[in-house]
Amino acid sequence: MKPIVRDIIERTALTALTGSMAWRIGVSVLHGGDPVSALVLVGEFLLLFFVIFARPASDGSTSTREWLLAFAGTAAPLLVTPGGSPLLPNTIILTIFLIGIVLQVAAKLNLNRSFGIVPANRGVVTKGFYGIIRHPVYASYFIGHIAFFLVNPTLWNLCIYAIELGFQIARMHAEEDLLSRDPAYANYMHTVRYRLVPGIY
Repeated sequence: MKPIVRDIIERTALTALTGSMAWRIGVSVLHGGDPVSALVLVGEFLLLFFVIFARPASDGSTSTREWLLAFAGTAAPLLVTPGGSPLLPNTIILTIFLIGIVLQVAAKLNLNRSFGIVPANRGVVTKGFYGIIRHPVYASYFIGHIAFFLVNPTLWNLCIYAIELGFQIARMHAEEDLLSRDPAYANYMHTVRYRLVPGIY
């Protein structure tokens, strides 16, 4: 399948899934659900925006496995649903949400149009949070998803996020395998050693 066709399918599917998620959460909030959980939509719509306007890649993966891995890691969080009782006070959960959103916005602004779903070289970015960890966007997703789960602690959501975690870690490694072909990124990996948490991983 040609990359442009995959791009169209990817963007169409993500738009549909994001809309479906917005509908589920919106209906829940209107029927008395916790409004804090609606904040997750900010991050997901931001993701969709950057996917739609991503810059064309100079060196992209043509592996069907990596395309499916990237799509699954992105789409899985869109399957969560409202439910359960919050595990922590809303003020604490809201703070966690906001940390995740601020990190996501800042990291994606660092990337600008270099953001993409499928592993590809859209230019090496080393500024901002990328000078601290190699994958601040993924870190922001995980923070936001932890916050959503604290508001909606159901077994379904736990399973969805566990599956997403596996996909995203595999996806990070796939991205680095491709990007490390570029000497600039290989040097960057030596300079910024950690992927998600400074001093740990």
